[in-house]
Amino acid sequence: MTIKIFVADDVSDSGLEPLRSAGFKVEKRVGLSRAELAEALKDSDGLIVRSETKVTAELLDETTSLRVIGRAGVGVDNIDVPAATMRGVVVMNAPDGNTITTAEHAIALLVSLAARPTHGYELIERLPELSGEERVDVGNLYRSLRSLEEEGLVTSEWQPDLPGPAKRTYTLTPEGHAVLASWLAAVEQLRDGLTMFLDRAEEGGDHVRTTPPASVE
Repeated sequence: MTIKIFVADDVSDSGLEPLRSAGFKVEKRVGLSRAELAEALKDSDGLIVRSETKVTAELLDETTSLRVIGRAGVGVDNIDVPAATMRGVVVMNAPDGNTITTAEHAIALLVSLAARPTHGYELIERLPELSGEERVDVGNLYRSLRSLEEEGLVTSEWQPDLPGPAKRTYTLTPEGHAVLASWLAAVEQLRDGLTMFLDRAEEGGDHVRTTPPASVE
């Protein structure tokens, strides 16, 4: 089955060529209305955008096959990350350095909370192992927790009976468990697609491995 990737913003054809060479069906159309984009995404597995296209919860509701959204550039402000996460759609971007994306933060927190309720101090200690960060941005951590709570994926309450000062403990809700399961299934599909991509690239031999990557501006 051919994987279809739809490109909604102006990404250079040279930057898309590795996807085509690996056997993915790549369709690029820019400047679409929301209705036109929703129609184009009905049979698409992946979506690539820059900053122009807005990926809203309403748009995601109309896309039943979408599994991955890639943002060509830094930031995901034009993508409703919580809405995508709740629908099992993986959101990725190209951040500078070792900066963790909002989506990665949210999923790392859901994974950490899946085993048992956890307070913020413990999450700060456990998050680097899950996210790959050397140092946790505490402000981002609590903003992500607040967003997850607003989405109904996490609940919290003060626990005055724990040792030391009272701590706010976070618990994953049934909705949070369902979203995590859906997201993990999407990651497995993404893994299989990337494995196929790498296998096909490997078949290209030294030409593929030594060709410099195209710059995406």
